[in-house]
Amino acid sequence: MCFAAQSSKFTAGCVFLLRRCSPMWITWVIMVGLGWAYLGNCARRTTLFEVWIWLGVAIACAATLEWPTVPTHGVPSPWRWCVATAASSPFVALLGAKRPQHRAWQFVVLTLWIVLSLPAWEGMVYGAGRLAIDPLRTSVCYVLLGLSGLNWLGTRFWWAALCGASGQFCLYAPFLVPTGWGGGFWAVESVPIPLALWALGLVSTCVEVRRMRRLQANVLSSPFGHYTRVWRNWRDCYGVIWAFRLMERMHTAGESSRWPTELVWSGFIPRAGFEGSDDGGWETALRGLLRRFVDESFLVP
Repeated sequence: MCFAAQSSKFTAGCVFLLRRCSPMWITWVIMVGLGWAYLGNCARRTTLFEVWIWLGVAIACAATLEWPTVPTHGVPSPWRWCVATAASSPFVALLGAKRPQHRAWQFVVLTLWIVLSLPAWEGMVYGAGRLAIDPLRTSVCYVLLGLSGLNWLGTRFWWAALCGASGQFCLYAPFLVPTGWGGGFWAVESVPIPLALWALGLVSTCVEVRRMRRLQANVLSSPFGHYTRVWRNWRDCYGVIWAFRLMERMHTAGESSRWPTELVWSGFIPRAGFEGSDDGGWETALRGLLRRFVDESFLVP
């Protein structure tokens, strides 16, 4: 009987909350939730699983922006700053997404989020009004925002990265844009904009992930075709920063071992002036490097 009463209260609370929320917000939550769950199935075999977890944290925080709250009279809510800084966490998690330190790196991600969002927590506790963000935090936020938008340029996820960075900028804008620019637009009216941009970026990511799973006939028919396909899929998932790091490692090892192939941005190409036999050393080296990020199933044809 007690359980039935508690269940009835919970149901009534959910109905009340749904009535207070707009249909657009409910649609956004359903769309983004399904996209996030789909990406989680793809990320389980890689070190991007922790990135996926932090993406879920950022989405959950962003969903609360549209909940009915007390009017702020044109002053941006401190919670908005918490959501904006949480949106940087997936990219920070990506910077340490290499085995075996990828799990310990999550403490760094959590610590950075707490440090960046500290003014918001102080504002919510002490009610200080408009937040005062110091220059150091502002600089870190700008750097993370710029890097997260540029990291996937040149990959199939460039559009999703730009949508995510643009949405995050809309959240940061009331605190970082000088007062008087755009009137009160950044404080109130821009709340649906980052949510829409994030939804668009997530949908674009799901579409590209689905396309990435299909075999690329023109790539597989070329020399070193299978490993070129593996490289492109991995490069697109991890972005420019990790891609150039791995290219540097492969180039250094290839120069010293005189491999018959060379790794460039578009994939593997025959090394100019190579004379000799292929002992498969470059395949072993590539597999060894990629296993620091993905499982063996990612590398099979």
